[in-house]
Amino acid sequence: MGNGMCSRKQKRIFQTLLLLTVVFGFLYGAMLYYELQGQLRKAEATALKYQLHQESLSAQLQGNAMEKFDRNVHFSHEKGVNVWLGDGYVADG
Repeated sequence: MGNGMCSRKQKRIFQTLLLLTVVFGFLYGAMLYYELQGQLRKAEATALKYQLHQESLSAQLQGNAMEKFDRNVHFSHEKGVNVWLGDGYVADG
């Protein structure tokens, strides 16, 4: 035995422990990656669901606003009232 030197048996144990640490670290990383990918897929599906729902509500709201505007324009035309269109243009009724 030399100064600070490990025996062959100690080196073998150290190498085995190091290899096991690397293998378990790799397995843990793979499991973590798989779990995060699953969570990402769920989050993307949820985001798509809510985006489609938001677009649907936006279209409904825009449709309702246009219907209300059309009714107001029609009512104003019946009464002979000027209608402000919002862009500076005034239509005679």
